[in-house]
Amino acid sequence: MYFVTPYLAVGRRADAEDAENLAAHGIKSILSLCALVRPDGIARQLSMDIKDRAALPAEFIGEAMGFLNAQIQAGRKVLVHCEMGISRSASIAVGYLHGFHGMPLEQALAKVREANPMADPHPLLLESMRNYFYRPAEAVDLSGNENPLGPSTLAVAAINGAVARLHRYPDKDASALRDKLAARLGVAVEQIILGNGSCELIDHLARACLSPGDEAIIPLPSFPVYRSATRAAGGTVVPVPMPEGAYCVEGILEKITPHTRLVMIGSPNNPTGTILGETELQQLVDGLPEQVWLLVDEAYRDYVDAAEIADAMAWVAKGKNVIVMRSFSKAYGLAGLRIGYGIAPAWIARAIDRLRQNYNTNSMAQLAAAAALDDAAHLARTRANNASELQRVQRRLSEMGASYIPSRANFVLVQAESDIAERLDRAGIKVKDMARFGAPEYFRVSIGLPEENTRFLDEFENILQESREISQPVFA
Repeated sequence: MYFVTPYLAVGRRADAEDAENLAAHGIKSILSLCALVRPDGIARQLSMDIKDRAALPAEFIGEAMGFLNAQIQAGRKVLVHCEMGISRSASIAVGYLHGFHGMPLEQALAKVREANPMADPHPLLLESMRNYFYRPAEAVDLSGNENPLGPSTLAVAAINGAVARLHRYPDKDASALRDKLAARLGVAVEQIILGNGSCELIDHLARACLSPGDEAIIPLPSFPVYRSATRAAGGTVVPVPMPEGAYCVEGILEKITPHTRLVMIGSPNNPTGTILGETELQQLVDGLPEQVWLLVDEAYRDYVDAAEIADAMAWVAKGKNVIVMRSFSKAYGLAGLRIGYGIAPAWIARAIDRLRQNYNTNSMAQLAAAAALDDAAHLARTRANNASELQRVQRRLSEMGASYIPSRANFVLVQAESDIAERLDRAGIKVKDMARFGAPEYFRVSIGLPEENTRFLDEFENILQESREISQPVFA
C-alpha cells in the first residue's frame, strides 16, 4: 500500500484483505476494482468490475471519481485497490489527481510513480482518462452559481415521498417550513417571509417600500434584480461604485437624500464575492435615517464562516429597519424549486407578505427546503468542496496573471477581454458575462466540481496565452 495523497492510498488485493494493516493506516473506505469481501472496520466500500488492458467506460470513471471525492471530503482515508496495485488502481489514482487536484495527467502519473515506481497503468486505461476528462461534446456550466454536488439526499427523499400527493394544493402559508426556520433562527414566526426564490421577495420588498419618486441606493456591480425591482416599483436607482469590488459605506451614506427609502446590498455580494464586515454594517445602520429600509441579501452566506461576516440578524433582533434574505438555491442545491426566505421586524414582514399570491411556494419546494435544513453533512461537503476549489481556482488565476476580485462566495469575478466569455462558450464552458451586472469588462465563473474547474482553468489559460501571442507580434 502506498499513499499518493494524505487521504488516498493505492494497493493490492492483499493490502485490502489485511484488516490490521488497514486500521494501522487509518483506512476507512475502499474502492475495490476486483472481488473483495468488505473487511472489518471499513465504513464504505464500492466494488467495480474493471478489466485491465481494456478501455474504461465513462460511467465507471464517473462513479469511481464521485466515490473517492465523497469519501475524502467526508474525512475518510480511502484505499483503491486492484489485484496487484500496479495498473487499474494506479490509473484511477491518476484520474483523481487530475480531476480533483488539478494536475495534468502526465504530472499525476509521475506522482503515482513517485510513490510506487512499479506503477504502470495500461495505455488504454490512461487513454480512457483522457477521453473522460476532455470530452468536448459535454458542456460545463459554470454560469449559475449552483451547487455542483446537487441537492441533499434528504430533500430528494422528501420529494419522492410526496409525489403521490401532487393533486393537493400546498399549504399557502408554508407553516411547517416557517415554524422550522423561526425555531432555528430564534425569531417569531411572523418575522419569516417566504418567496418563489429571493427574486420574488426582492420584488415584493421594493413594492412595499417604494413609491414613485422614491430612491433606492444600490452599489454597482450588483445583482440586477435590485435595479429592476426598484424601477418596477416606480423608484429611482441611485448607484454607488464599489472601488475594486469593496463596499464604501461613506459613499452610500453620502448618497442619502430626503427621497431615499431603501438601500440594497449583498453580503457576499453577487458578482464581486465581497462581504460587509461588522464595523461597516454598524456604521451603515447607524448612518441611515429612520425612514430608510436596509436589505442585506445573504444568498451566499453559507459559504462564509459566521465569525467573518457581519451579523445582520442582530439588527433585526434590535428592531431596526433591516431585512435579511437567504436562499435555498445555492448551498442547499434547490435552485430548480425556487424557494427563498427573509427575516425582518414583524411590521415590515407583514408589509412584504401581504403582496404575495396564495400558494407562491409549491409543496415540493416547502418539503425539500425543510428536509435540506436537517442535512448538515450535505452542507458540510458543499462548504468543503467550495473552500478547497475556490482557493485552487484563485491560485491558478494568480499564477496565469489573470486579474480577479478575491471572493468569499462560490464564484469569482474575473477581468478579461469582452469576447472571452464567448470563446469559453465555444470551447464548451459556460461562464456569466457581467454586462447586465454593471461590469462589462468582467465575467463571473462559478465554482464547480474539481474536474469542471480544471477544464475551465486549462481552457482559460490557453485563451489568455493565445491573446498574449496575438498582442505581441514578432516582426521579421
